[in-house]
Amino acid sequence: MFLRDVIQAIADFPEDGFILAEQPWSPSSRAVVREFPDDPPVDDMTDDGRIYFLEVSVARDLLEDLRNAGWSDGDALCERVVQYAINDA
Repeated sequence: MFLRDVIQAIADFPEDGFILAEQPWSPSSRAVVREFPDDPPVDDMTDDGRIYFLEVSVARDLLEDLRNAGWSDGDALCERVVQYAINDA
């Protein structure tokens, strides 16, 4: 799965999950969604070269705001989420 796929299907993932993505982050980064463990050791925040990107709940809120502002789905929307994760999260 790629980051663009995760962003497109964000409503299908658990609200309390988090996204792991391969750097450098882009729509074509390999990505996966995991649920937070009860006591997460740092090792649980990585998966096969993917590292913590953003919480699902934060991504949902951001995507809702962007879509309400006229952004449509696609790589440009995913790139905006990447910029948020890098600069504002």
